[in-house]
Amino acid sequence: MIKKVGNIIINTIIAIILFVIFGIFILNLTGFRTYIVESGSMEPAIQTGSLCIVNTHADYDDVQTGDIIAFRLATGDMATHRVIRITPDGLETKGDHAKNSDGISTTSKNFVGQTICAIPKLGILLRQLTTQRGIILGVTGILSLILLNTLFSSSKNTKFYDKIKEKGEKQK
Repeated sequence: MIKKVGNIIINTIIAIILFVIFGIFILNLTGFRTYIVESGSMEPAIQTGSLCIVNTHADYDDVQTGDIIAFRLATGDMATHRVIRITPDGLETKGDHAKNSDGISTTSKNFVGQTICAIPKLGILLRQLTTQRGIILGVTGILSLILLNTLFSSSKNTKFYDKIKEKGEKQK
């Protein structure tokens, strides 16, 4: 019973890890980009460490007041803020947590896309997994899960082979 539950838990963890990795890969292939939120400027709507999914196919001209967009700052860094006003000169944005507007911070030239969702804390985990220590721990963890899964599975196979062996001995 414990082995069966252990096997289910291990398989579930492996499936979740593969689902997240495959999901991010597919999103990037289809024109959606993922970004990790580095500041609290959009809290509470988007928490620091969240993984934002941005639709890079979104049209600049379709942006409306209240939309959360991603854009490049003059420094080249990415920002994710809410549009508070649309003018002929560009989009005026502001972080939800900020008291002041960014001014006309976004034009069609530095517009990246529209933020469609943010997954809290996932960015922190992914950032950690991209460090040398995180890669070592991640690979070790996955290999450990596969080894445990193999051990749980092999105990079933041993019982199966023992039954076959018993039948063979009885026939002699």
